[in-house]
Amino acid sequence: MTDRVQNESTEAVLQRHLDAFAKHDMEATLADYAKSATVVTADGIFQGREEIRGFFEWAFSQLPEGSPFVLDQQFIKDDVAFITWHAESASMRIPLGSDTFVIRDDRIQMQSVTAYMEAKAGA
Repeated sequence: MTDRVQNESTEAVLQRHLDAFAKHDMEATLADYAKSATVVTADGIFQGREEIRGFFEWAFSQLPEGSPFVLDQQFIKDDVAFITWHAESASMRIPLGSDTFVIRDDRIQMQSVTAYMEAKAGA
């Protein structure tokens, strides 16, 4: 597979994933992951779609639907995508987040997530 074809596939899966996340569409979000995918965070490793579901239940609670989420940078090379972003909700501010994805066979195989989260005063 050429770099160009792989990059288009990686970019398409990433965009579909970001769209599903923005809509808080749990089933569409989970469908982007391979059945045995891994999500690595500062709080632990989530293996398989059911554990990943728990991670997204928490993430959706921290950034309710409609919360501003801004994609700052996106880099794609072959089957790897890297993004930086920032977001905000009524209770928290995230001035910097980043994710790295390994995408093969039209599914996310591995994702690492990190975010600097600040609780808002009075929240």
